[in-house]
Amino acid sequence: MVTKASTHVVKADTLTAANLAASSVGASELQANAVAATHVQNRVLTNLKLALATITSAELADDCVTSAKINDGAIQEGHFANVSVPTAAIKLLAVGAAQLAEDAVTAAKLADDAVASANIQDGAVLAVHLASGIIADPVIAVDAISLTKLKKPASNGSLVYTDASGDKIWKALGPPTVNSVLSWNTTTTEPVWSPSTIFTGVVIDYVGTVAPSGWVLANGKTVGNGSSGATGRASSDCQDLFTLLWNNGFTVTPSKGASAAADWAANRAVALPDLRGRATFGRDGMDNSSSLRVPVSLVTNSLATDAVGAVGGTGSFMLTTDTLPAHRHFLFHSPVAVNNTAPFVSPTQHASYSRTGDTGGASYIMAGNASNAEPSMAPSGVAGTGGVDGVNHPNMPPFLTVTKLIKL
Repeated sequence: MVTKASTHVVKADTLTAANLAASSVGASELQANAVAATHVQNRVLTNLKLALATITSAELADDCVTSAKINDGAIQEGHFANVSVPTAAIKLLAVGAAQLAEDAVTAAKLADDAVASANIQDGAVLAVHLASGIIADPVIAVDAISLTKLKKPASNGSLVYTDASGDKIWKALGPPTVNSVLSWNTTTTEPVWSPSTIFTGVVIDYVGTVAPSGWVLANGKTVGNGSSGATGRASSDCQDLFTLLWNNGFTVTPSKGASAAADWAANRAVALPDLRGRATFGRDGMDNSSSLRVPVSLVTNSLATDAVGAVGGTGSFMLTTDTLPAHRHFLFHSPVAVNNTAPFVSPTQHASYSRTGDTGGASYIMAGNASNAEPSMAPSGVAGTGGVDGVNHPNMPPFLTVTKLIKL
């Protein structure tokens, strides 16, 4: 017959530290699975029953405590006295996610500076492991939390911000879309991605030489998708600008298809506005009646003056007889009296022409030959002046060159 040890066999307070020899209970004295939950009364192990520093790493074999040995939820908040776990009690990298039950760690269970970065495995502490309000300044040692200790958020574009009450909140915004900016939603009181206030296709002056992010140079090159072979920019972020240019008549290469979407999918490219050495004018009508300030005769690319992309003008110009306005020449004479009925046939006579009785200084218009009273001027009577015939003259106002950008 086997006699089992029970609480009736051992007298109360019989087992003391003095009555147990050092190392009296070893692994050889215990059979496998000898100690089960039914052998120990509920809550029998109290703070008073254990001497200080009773349980050390020497008493525990490697990997002796596993999840299979402990019932789910067996270790609860009430099992730990406040400030019971100091830094010295935790082995380096001892705590991983598998070792923590939900809400297992509270502020009352941790001594100040108890948990340092060396004690926690990377990614060990998840949101479910922390009770609300647990993280406060005295609980975390200086430099305890580094980037390697923070689990990467599930989505890109996350940020931490402070709300109106001063609480730090991790907001998963997701990645920004093209032409979006970070703004504050006054209704939901949180940060959000919002459309940029600078719209696709806006053209601006820029004093740099390289286009910043979100812009391309308006230099007449082409844009398209990553497989288009576009010379200005070939990227997926060009689709909005591609569509805008396509819809407003800019040249598509190698040819224009049925729609902007179809041509984008077909890896075609569209030309950017070519603002090299050009000024920009407002469209002549612009959803109003025509201003008639942009003459149709000056447009050189067959577009209407109210169309986007009409070009014209020149930096220099050659004057011809046809481009000169109708005009008259004046002859200034010396006070020499001659017969005003005599025809003029030589430059000398032209220079001394006057009417009888004139005292000099008067000028007469030499136009036509209606009568001898207003005689005609011989072509040889006026010498040519000015520059060389057939040479263009500048047609430019004062200017300052800048870089022209267009928004993607």
